Amino acid sequence: ALCGRGTCDARFEKALGAPAPACKDVGFRRRAPPVRVAVCLAGAIRSLNAPMVYEQLARHLLHGVAARPADVAELFLYLNNRTASVHGHARVDTPARASAEALAALAPVAVAYEPAADADQCAFDATESGDGYTRAAAQGLANVLRQDAACADLIEARERETRTPFTHVVRSRPDALWYLPAAPACAWPARGWRFHDWAFLFSR
Repeated sequence: ALCGRGTCDARFEKALGAPAPACKDVGFRRRAPPVRVAVCLAGAIRSLNAPMVYEQLARHLLHGVAARPADVAELFLYLNNRTASVHGHARVDTPARASAEALAALAPVAVAYEPAADADQCAFDATESGDGYTRAAAQGLANVLRQDAACADLIEARERETRTPFTHVVRSRPDALWYLPAAPACAWPARGWRFHDWAFLFSR
């Protein structure tokens, strides 16, 4: 098992709705070394301010990856504060700031907003003809890479501040809806895991 030897944590067993042997089979172990998980939510705010979204991010993502008492998950927000974003050929209105309610529920250790100049650098008109789709995809990738780098800077600054490295990193979207708890970090595949470009889980 990826999480080491030991008895199965009863909380995981209850969450899975499975008896102890089945819980042991999926590798949730109490005696695995504690983990420190940096969770980065980067991108447009969109539906982050909806209670269903931020409550499930707190309950299922933050508490899921660091579910044992000794585990720690710290949240970093790098948000695009444009008031509209483009999906395909549709313009979608989005809040300019994370709400006080969302911030209180998520309790991030760092919040940063993407400078307007950076956000506008990769803006594009999705209705243009010709190779507009290719251009949109390239600019979307550039946005993601820039946001990832900025969020990594926040994480590394926290490591310097605390003089303690994180063992794992999660990167997800601010508007992602986590219907089910994320697996504890000690149970992740050693090579990491991703779901499309919406969520990435890696060993540090």
